[in-house]
Amino acid sequence: MADDLGFGDYGVYGARYGTPPPAWTPHLDQLAAEGMMFTQAHSSNGVCTPSRYAFLTGKYNWRTFSDISWGYAAPDIPSSDTTLAEFLKTQGYDTAAFGKWHLGGFFYDRNGVAYTGRSPAIADAASVDWEHRLDGHAVDHGFDVFRGLAVTINMPPYVYVKEDRIQYFDAELGAYRDARNTDMLHAFTTTELNGDLQVGINSTDGLGDPTFKPADADPTMLAEVERYFAARATSSVPFFAYVAMYSPHEPWHTSDAFLGSEGFEYGDWMADFDARIGRVLAALDDNGLSDDTLVVLTSDNGPEYSAFLSSRANGRDSNGPLRGIKHDVWEGGTRVPFVVRWPGKVRPGSTSDELIWHGDIFATVAAYLGTELPPDVAPDGESFLDVLRGQEKPATRRDSIVVASRYDHRALITTDYWKLIDSTGGGGIDPSYDSANNDIVGAQGVNQGTPKQLFQLSTDLGEDTNAIATLTDEAAIRDSLVQTTGRDLLGELDQYRTTFTSTLFPRSPEHAPTQ
Repeated sequence: MADDLGFGDYGVYGARYGTPPPAWTPHLDQLAAEGMMFTQAHSSNGVCTPSRYAFLTGKYNWRTFSDISWGYAAPDIPSSDTTLAEFLKTQGYDTAAFGKWHLGGFFYDRNGVAYTGRSPAIADAASVDWEHRLDGHAVDHGFDVFRGLAVTINMPPYVYVKEDRIQYFDAELGAYRDARNTDMLHAFTTTELNGDLQVGINSTDGLGDPTFKPADADPTMLAEVERYFAARATSSVPFFAYVAMYSPHEPWHTSDAFLGSEGFEYGDWMADFDARIGRVLAALDDNGLSDDTLVVLTSDNGPEYSAFLSSRANGRDSNGPLRGIKHDVWEGGTRVPFVVRWPGKVRPGSTSDELIWHGDIFATVAAYLGTELPPDVAPDGESFLDVLRGQEKPATRRDSIVVASRYDHRALITTDYWKLIDSTGGGGIDPSYDSANNDIVGAQGVNQGTPKQLFQLSTDLGEDTNAIATLTDEAAIRDSLVQTTGRDLLGELDQYRTTFTSTLFPRSPEHAPTQ
């Protein structure tokens, strides 16, 4: 799971749509050559916390919450939800998560009281019980192993976590150990965290381990992934590894080997990111795991505005042919790279235009294992196992999905390429950018306001021409939608708001699983 990897950041996607990517991406492109590239894959949301929740639960994030969680935030995944990791534990899998979690977890004060809310601000290290178990974090949602930052790379506390325990680097040991309340936490300033970076800076001041450096986060995580895969080489137990990269999200601490490789900041960073993906894939290859491992590479949302601007200023295109960026409900916010490599199952070098979203991964894995999920588990997901196998699709396939923006503006996308946005804008931040990379001022718009937006993506992938731009009366909008598309798309979107997809579109029986 890349962090903020844009649709146009991935070389083969840029090549397909005629847009120049920020960097040459040989490892990403090789993965696509060895597997199936999806052109209509979406995240649930235009930002990270909700999209990651949706991936792990197979449930649209807006059924539970929207927007980003911040440092020390309470858990975002209710205990009543079943995650993909929890499901796989019931199927005999070992499970591990690495890197960015960003789905909350209870930190406690010295009186044993948990911090609550989505953005508690804590400045006094002596008020936090660093020895307390981190509750509601990854290991409480099905992961046997967790190695990563407590929140994410640019938010405090800047401390690593091992399973459910906060870590502290002990200089005498020369290694990390469980934190103690006698340890001296450092109050980082934004300047310290960003170092000498002039662009691609996005760190928030706050408490952390004195040795923490943002530049070390991905390399530290990748070393953990490599050790994990090496251990799996001698185990007969199947495993699920959720490798949540910190990059290419800001801050852009490019490794020395890639500085100047593309001639501009974000291009250099993307070249470095590609090499980091190469390390993950090499660890599978080097340990003899590749032939028996299904690999999915995707992104939590579209590119950050700084990545887009750095690319645009240098004749590159981080969001490719799309309108919008991270945060938006426009395609540039939620249409993401999605590549599946599965030796012996997926035809190398193949491409699929199937409309899918991240929550479908859960249902697909369950279908492969021959397990029928109850209606409340991954309720919005549908298996695309038949697509991966090149088999005929069931006649009763779901015919639409829903995507959302950071501020919960929602859109319905249909399998016949219609997209209705129940908003006057992108629902993200201002400005955003159109398909020709021009600024859109006042991009956020009004949620559920008028005029709404209707696009035919098969002929207008850039969402340039709103077919209902002149209509402000709700009844007239509904009439026009029926006349133009043959469907009451607003009514269908309302159905999603009140009904789980597995009820709207009952899951189709799968072809008999072959393991």
